[in-house]
Amino acid sequence: MAAGILSFSPLGVFGEILKTAMLEEVNTRVEKIAKTVPAREILVIYDVDQTLARPADPALQVTNLRHHRETLRKLFTGLTPRQVESVKLLAIAKTPHVLLDDGVAEKIANLQKSGVPAFALSSLPCGALPGEKGQRPFYAIQAGRLTELGIHFEKAFTFRRVFLQSFSKRDGCVPTYYNGVLLSNGESNGTVLAALLKNCKTLPQHIVAVDSDVSHLKDISKALHKQFPKIHFTGLEYVSTATDEVKTLSDEEFIAFWKPFVERVKKLDIGVAPKLQKQRGK
Repeated sequence: MAAGILSFSPLGVFGEILKTAMLEEVNTRVEKIAKTVPAREILVIYDVDQTLARPADPALQVTNLRHHRETLRKLFTGLTPRQVESVKLLAIAKTPHVLLDDGVAEKIANLQKSGVPAFALSSLPCGALPGEKGQRPFYAIQAGRLTELGIHFEKAFTFRRVFLQSFSKRDGCVPTYYNGVLLSNGESNGTVLAALLKNCKTLPQHIVAVDSDVSHLKDISKALHKQFPKIHFTGLEYVSTATDEVKTLSDEEFIAFWKPFVERVKKLDIGVAPKLQKQRGK
């Protein structure tokens, strides 16, 4: 079994999901596939959030979010569900990100030099925050962020931007592919990927996707099996073993980060989301 692979889960003749602790396993896996499949007929997909990059500020890291869960709940008191979502999105959009693996940009560049196309997938919404004047749409923010981190996916396809109009609009935007980044805009990652592939003149023989969330990989596998059953799929669930120390924030430090975003959203014309029905047992 290859280094970095922790477990194996078959999905049938045309699919498999494996666990890996190293992003380098993507290159290793692709090299093996390339022995029988032309490089241009292999497509590699990298998840962005918590796979390629994460927010640099400790207030957005899991350790502090869990530790200050009650503090955050109190900060969100009086906000609608839509406003709460907007606060989180605004914080993510305005906070610099760092790579989880310092060498991943070089690894991706090496893949591309071998002729294998690659692009990124993100579950974030696509459009700008409602009521926030002058803000770039999230699809442009995500693409620009990766470029700043030294990762270039712009040449994955012959097209630069595609609005997937078969989906309903959310805040005026549909799932969008832009400069090498596909944002699902709250839709199923697999369904959005399948819709994007319909814009390609030729389809890949083999897709390799790496994501820290295995549910995304299963979703992609299911969508490909349904709409493109001849495409072989390899999913790599990335389980990072990074041991970077996360600064533990005091309540005051945590509030100092989040409160400006809460106050900013309160001033925006975001509107009121429908009340969510409380589920039994929740």
